[in-house]
Amino acid sequence: NVREEKVSVCIIGGGVSGLVAAQTVAQQSTKLIDNTIDNNDMQKVVLVEASSTFGGRVQSDKTPDGFTLDRGFAVFIEEYPYSKQLLDYDALNLQQFLPGALIKVSSSSDDNQLARVSDPLRRPQDTLIALMSPIGTLLDKIKTVPLL
Repeated sequence: NVREEKVSVCIIGGGVSGLVAAQTVAQQSTKLIDNTIDNNDMQKVVLVEASSTFGGRVQSDKTPDGFTLDRGFAVFIEEYPYSKQLLDYDALNLQQFLPGALIKVSSSSDDNQLARVSDPLRRPQDTLIALMSPIGTLLDKIKTVPLL
Protein backbone atom coordinates (compact mmCIF):
# COMPACT_ATOMS: atom_id res chain seq x y z
CA ASN A 1 0.00 0.00 0.00
CA VAL A 2 2.06 2.92 -1.32
CA ARG A 3 0.88 6.49 -1.09
CA GLU A 4 2.31 9.46 -2.91
CA GLU A 5 3.03 12.60 -1.00
CA LYS A 6 4.71 15.86 -1.96
CA VAL A 7 7.36 17.06 0.45
CA SER A 8 9.82 19.93 0.47
CA VAL A 9 12.61 17.93 2.08
CA CYS A 10 13.01 14.16 2.32
CA ILE A 11 15.80 12.94 4.59
CA ILE A 12 16.84 9.35 3.96
CA GLY A 13 18.10 7.60 7.07
CA GLY A 14 17.78 8.24 10.79
CA GLY A 15 21.46 7.84 11.56
CA VAL A 16 23.56 10.62 13.04
CA SER A 17 23.75 12.55 9.76
CA GLY A 18 20.03 12.20 9.06
CA LEU A 19 19.09 13.33 12.55
CA VAL A 20 21.41 16.34 12.28
CA ALA A 21 19.88 17.18 8.89
CA ALA A 22 16.38 16.99 10.39
CA GLN A 23 17.41 19.19 13.31
CA THR A 24 18.94 21.74 10.93
CA VAL A 25 15.80 21.85 8.76
CA ALA A 26 13.63 22.19 11.88
CA GLN A 27 15.73 25.12 13.13
CA GLN A 28 15.51 26.84 9.73
CA SER A 29 11.72 26.31 9.66
CA THR A 30 11.44 27.87 13.12
CA LYS A 31 13.36 30.92 11.89
CA LEU A 32 10.92 31.22 8.95
CA ILE A 33 7.92 31.10 11.30
CA ASP A 34 9.50 33.71 13.59
CA ASN A 35 9.90 35.99 10.57
CA THR A 36 6.12 35.81 10.00
CA ILE A 37 6.08 33.50 7.00
CA ASP A 38 2.57 32.16 6.49
CA ASN A 39 2.21 28.64 7.93
CA ASN A 40 0.74 27.51 4.58
CA ASP A 41 4.11 28.25 2.97
CA MET A 42 6.01 26.08 5.47
CA GLN A 43 8.12 23.22 4.26
CA LYS A 44 6.92 19.67 4.72
CA VAL A 45 9.81 17.53 5.94
CA VAL A 46 9.88 13.74 6.08
CA LEU A 47 12.59 11.55 7.60
CA VAL A 48 12.55 7.97 6.27
CA GLU A 49 14.27 5.21 8.26
CA ALA A 50 14.39 1.54 7.22
CA SER A 51 14.91 0.05 10.67
CA SER A 52 12.70 0.19 13.74
CA THR A 53 15.09 2.52 15.63
CA PHE A 54 17.01 5.69 14.96
CA GLY A 55 20.77 5.98 15.29
CA GLY A 56 22.00 4.25 12.16
CA ARG A 57 25.19 2.33 12.84
CA VAL A 58 25.36 3.70 16.38
CA GLN A 59 23.28 1.35 18.54
CA SER A 60 23.28 -0.24 21.97
CA ASP A 61 21.67 -3.62 22.53
CA LYS A 62 20.67 -5.08 25.90
CA THR A 63 21.21 -8.78 26.38
CA PRO A 64 18.67 -10.85 28.36
CA ASP A 65 21.17 -11.05 31.23
CA GLY A 66 21.54 -7.28 31.48
CA PHE A 67 24.72 -6.52 29.52
CA THR A 68 24.83 -3.52 27.18
CA LEU A 69 26.55 -4.17 23.87
CA ASP A 70 27.54 -1.10 21.87
CA ARG A 71 28.03 -1.38 18.14
CA GLY A 72 28.90 1.12 15.49
CA PHE A 73 30.88 4.32 15.75
CA ALA A 74 33.59 3.72 18.34
CA VAL A 75 35.67 6.89 18.23
CA PHE A 76 34.42 10.38 18.89
CA ILE A 77 36.80 13.31 18.64
CA GLU A 78 35.50 16.06 20.88
CA GLU A 79 37.19 18.74 18.82
CA TYR A 80 34.90 18.33 15.78
CA PRO A 81 33.75 21.98 15.38
CA TYR A 82 30.23 21.11 14.26
CA SER A 83 29.78 18.64 17.12
CA LYS A 84 30.70 21.38 19.57
CA GLN A 85 27.90 23.52 18.13
CA LEU A 86 25.27 20.77 18.11
CA LEU A 87 25.93 18.75 21.23
CA ASP A 88 25.84 19.57 24.93
CA TYR A 89 28.96 17.70 26.06
CA ASP A 90 28.17 18.21 29.76
CA ALA A 91 24.70 16.68 29.37
CA LEU A 92 26.15 13.74 27.41
CA ASN A 93 28.61 12.97 30.24
CA LEU A 94 31.17 11.62 27.77
CA GLN A 95 33.56 9.01 29.15
CA GLN A 96 36.86 7.65 27.88
CA PHE A 97 36.96 3.99 26.89
CA LEU A 98 40.03 1.94 27.68
CA PRO A 99 41.43 -0.11 24.78
CA GLY A 100 40.35 -3.73 25.00
CA ALA A 101 37.21 -5.61 25.92
CA LEU A 102 35.50 -7.52 28.68
CA ILE A 103 34.50 -10.96 27.43
CA LYS A 104 31.94 -13.11 29.18
CA VAL A 105 33.31 -16.57 29.88
CA SER A 106 31.61 -19.58 31.41
CA SER A 107 33.31 -21.45 34.17
CA SER A 108 32.15 -24.01 36.68
CA SER A 109 32.46 -21.51 39.54
CA ASP A 110 30.90 -18.40 38.00
CA ASP A 111 28.71 -18.29 34.88
CA ASN A 112 29.03 -14.50 34.64
CA GLN A 113 32.81 -14.13 34.84
CA LEU A 114 34.24 -11.35 32.69
CA ALA A 115 37.77 -11.67 31.33
CA ARG A 116 39.70 -8.58 30.28
CA VAL A 117 41.48 -8.60 26.95
CA SER A 118 43.68 -5.57 26.54
CA ASP A 119 46.27 -4.06 24.24
CA PRO A 120 49.62 -4.10 26.07
CA LEU A 121 51.09 -1.71 23.49
CA ARG A 122 48.65 1.03 24.46
CA ARG A 123 48.32 -0.01 28.10
CA PRO A 124 51.55 -1.67 29.22
CA GLN A 125 50.14 -1.95 32.76
CA ASP A 126 47.68 -4.55 31.38
CA THR A 127 50.38 -6.94 30.12
CA LEU A 128 50.07 -9.29 33.10
CA ILE A 129 46.27 -9.21 32.89
CA ALA A 130 46.48 -10.13 29.19
CA LEU A 131 48.85 -13.03 29.92
CA MET A 132 46.66 -14.38 32.73
CA SER A 133 43.39 -13.97 30.83
CA PRO A 134 41.46 -17.20 30.12
CA ILE A 135 40.88 -15.88 26.59
CA GLY A 136 43.18 -17.56 24.08
CA THR A 137 45.67 -20.35 24.58
CA LEU A 138 49.27 -19.94 25.70
CA LEU A 139 50.30 -20.53 22.07
CA ASP A 140 47.96 -17.72 20.94
CA LYS A 141 49.62 -15.37 23.43
CA ILE A 142 53.14 -16.40 22.36
CA LYS A 143 52.22 -15.69 18.73
CA THR A 144 51.49 -12.06 19.67
CA VAL A 145 55.00 -11.44 21.10
CA PRO A 146 56.45 -10.29 17.72
CA LEU A 147 53.82 -7.55 17.69
CA LEU A 148 55.37 -6.01 20.81
